[in-house]
Amino acid sequence: MDREILIVIQGGLIQEVYGIPPGVVVRVKDYDVDGCEEAHLKQDRDGERYFEGVWTSEDSCGPPGT
Repeated sequence: MDREILIVIQGGLIQEVYGIPPGVVVRVKDYDVDGCEEAHLKQDRDGERYFEGVWTSEDSCGPPGT
């Protein structure tokens, strides 16, 4: 069976991340930053602002439906 990482997005926000194996980091850059507090934003090489979400195996939910 293939290994899979499942990311659940609802309302434009990541709600849950499933199946992150140890040693793997899931990093999401969200460039839809209207209304976000400046203190929570980062800036990329091109000067674009984004919010960064980071998940590891410790943050991962169990298999869907558990």
